[in-house]
Amino acid sequence: MLERPTKTGNSTLNDSSIGGGRSLGPILMLTFLASVSTGAVNNNVFFIAQEQYGFGRGLNLALALLVGAVYWPAALAAGPVLRRLAKRSNRVTTRKALVGLMVAMALACGLPVVAKTQTALWVFVVVYIPMMGALWPIVEAYLSGGRRGGTLRQAIGSFNLVWAIAVVAAAWGMAPMLGLGRPLGVFLGLGVVHLLCIVPVLRLGDEPPRHADESNQPHPESYTGLLRCFRWLLVLSYLLMAAISPIMPWRLDKLGLAIGWQLPMFSAWMVSRVAMFWLLQRWGGWHGRWRTPAWSGSLLVAGFLGVFLTGSVPAVIASLMMFGVGVGTIYAAGLYYAMEVGGAEVYAGGKHEAMIGIGYTIGPGLGLVALAIASQDQTGDAFAQALSLLTGLVAIGFVAGALISANRAIRNTKKQED
Repeated sequence: MLERPTKTGNSTLNDSSIGGGRSLGPILMLTFLASVSTGAVNNNVFFIAQEQYGFGRGLNLALALLVGAVYWPAALAAGPVLRRLAKRSNRVTTRKALVGLMVAMALACGLPVVAKTQTALWVFVVVYIPMMGALWPIVEAYLSGGRRGGTLRQAIGSFNLVWAIAVVAAAWGMAPMLGLGRPLGVFLGLGVVHLLCIVPVLRLGDEPPRHADESNQPHPESYTGLLRCFRWLLVLSYLLMAAISPIMPWRLDKLGLAIGWQLPMFSAWMVSRVAMFWLLQRWGGWHGRWRTPAWSGSLLVAGFLGVFLTGSVPAVIASLMMFGVGVGTIYAAGLYYAMEVGGAEVYAGGKHEAMIGIGYTIGPGLGLVALAIASQDQTGDAFAQALSLLTGLVAIGFVAGALISANRAIRNTKKQED
């Protein structure tokens, strides 16, 4: 976040707190529109790659690995780069940076349509995904600025509902284009969406508002420990998500589903995530509770394994919905604690998004290893078993990290109470 204080008497005011900086309307409108595009690319570009270029499991996993590799560095760099630019020129503001991002992302969406080659798709990912990594920490800073406690939970709940619904809408909206055999037409629509994003961006303040005085509403001591615990689970959740997404076209082909129905079925986990975001916004019993990472992490892993180890459409749908409940809870909790503990800084959101990007990188890597192990198997059964085994072992490691982090935090809290 770029700070431009204005002196008024003996006080210092942040310009962004004057005017529309704290209104949720523009930021939620931006969130919905941007999520339609970024959600379509991040979760569903693999269906386009399969239909347009004939990508199989290996190429889709390599594409997913590239997505993660370029995403998390951009997310971490967003805050420091903006601060550095602001020091060089008073004309640089966070709002102007958002306008520039929207224009650049719209132009990037035109690249696969114009070139129509496999190379263009790879170049598109290299160009578009880092901008996506820079976008969301800035949006999260505007979302959380000036809000704490219950107000912050409500704002994050609305944010989560809006972007999750947009991702579902993107999946269903892409299905007709894929069914008609015109997958590249999706990119044209996404470019238009990014240009529409400029409308709500112009209604934002120059900078995200800062949090209220920390001393007035300090967060509970346990929140720091919960943040560390959920960061382990956040990486795990996106690791598993990144392992599922590139190979779901293959998995759903094996179930005999036509391409026009594959994205709607795959969106089952996105729908359950929306339901979980709605519940968490209205039910306050999850925050500040150590049992929340326990049940959400369990549903996450069980749902993932069910997707590959069950053999019927209803069982896969049920597994996807369990997976969505786990993903939704972990994301909502991780973002809430990141913004409550870290403050309304672009860098705080950047660390949250970087955890996501690390998961995006590891997940496809595991898929490629599983593919190498099962390279001689033509049925795909060995691949599913190898991927389940590898992800199970990695999941144990991340769950152990979360447990150790939780245990350390609980013991420290008890010591301070004594």
